[in-house]
Amino acid sequence: QQVQFFESHEVPIDLILLIDTSASMADKMDTVHEAAIGFLKTLRDADRGAIVTFGDNVNIVQPLSTDRPALEQAVRQAQAHGSTALNNALYVALKQFARSAQQAGEIRRQAIAMLSDGEDTSSVITFDDVLAMARKSGINIYTICLQNRYSSARAESTRKYFSESDFAMKTLAQETGALSF
Repeated sequence: QQVQFFESHEVPIDLILLIDTSASMADKMDTVHEAAIGFLKTLRDADRGAIVTFGDNVNIVQPLSTDRPALEQAVRQAQAHGSTALNNALYVALKQFARSAQQAGEIRRQAIAMLSDGEDTSSVITFDDVLAMARKSGINIYTICLQNRYSSARAESTRKYFSESDFAMKTLAQETGALSF
């Protein structure tokens, strides 16, 4: 990335929590709620958070806000159902961030923390399009992959298993200067 601004003091953070609420996440929702609320507890006073959920549809449940109880309530409302429109969700989140940055005009660090099993089953936006937009945005995308019930069986097999979803999650993080977990 090209350095356009350097600040030696703490810069406030805008964090979008992108939560997969598709049916494949049903057995992981308690863990997702706990992890998302843990992220929110790390925010400082000047930081803002937003909650975006995705399954069949992408929903901005809580726009950028400093209201911690409202953010936590939005996380707790997330329930699993439907298919997974992961690329659509990333596209909406990136667009939402770009819009808020244009309107505010203040210097803020922007990051997306995505909690998902990574399996996109219903997006109309391609991964390549989302990746290109993510590269241009300057927004760090941290991917937190929750393993599905078949992952342990794959890990136990002697053959190496290639997962397109694992590759996509790691690529998104790496290409935006973030990490994948």
